Amino acid sequence: MRLLSSVITLTIASSLTACVSTAVKQENRDQTGKFDGQWTLNYVMHKTEQRIGHVLYTCSGDKGTLNIKINNGEVTGDLQSEQPTYVDANGHIYFVSSHSEEGFSLDTPASDAPGSRILMNIDLSETAGTGKMIFAMGTGNAGCPGTLTLTKHGN
Repeated sequence: MRLLSSVITLTIASSLTACVSTAVKQENRDQTGKFDGQWTLNYVMHKTEQRIGHVLYTCSGDKGTLNIKINNGEVTGDLQSEQPTYVDANGHIYFVSSHSEEGFSLDTPASDAPGSRILMNIDLSETAGTGKMIFAMGTGNAGCPGTLTLTKHGN
């Protein structure tokens, strides 16, 4: 059972980071303006249970909407990131939210690594996008998975 939990955790983390596993650097951002504008990001968290070691965590199945803006390849909006976030010329965005102080680590449940953060891996076209997210506990990549859809609403 423990091996199965580890495999599930690795699968979720791998699926999130399969396309882009690091943030887009400023010098690699899109500067054509094709992604620039106002975007609506809709997220749906999967209602599941995650067992990591002796900890059983229930993912809420939360849904919501966030507004983001892309200007000269830089992504800003409703979520605060650890560092500036950029979209590359192919429409890839890897977003890591600021770390909150509440929670615990699902990667190492007995650790003292409190907090949570949101990881997003997004692929945009010029007018729409899709992606995956994880509401990660602690400093690792394990947590509650979700899906993203994005729609552009003009410049």
